[in-house]
Amino acid sequence: MVPEAPRGSEVRLRRFAATYPAVSVGVVPAGQTAVIAPRPDRSSLPWHVQVTAFGPVTLCAGS
Repeated sequence: MVPEAPRGSEVRLRRFAATYPAVSVGVVPAGQTAVIAPRPDRSSLPWHVQVTAFGPVTLCAGS
């Protein structure tokens, strides 16, 4: 039996909706890093991020 390769982590964003979309905005490959930085605009509503990890993951919150 061959071990399954790591799949990475799926990332979903929402801001104005009550739920996260079914489609992710992207996948961060296993062993890689990514910065999620939406473009500034005039809305004061915060962004919400959902990460579905298929292995260990480290998340850092920015300001």
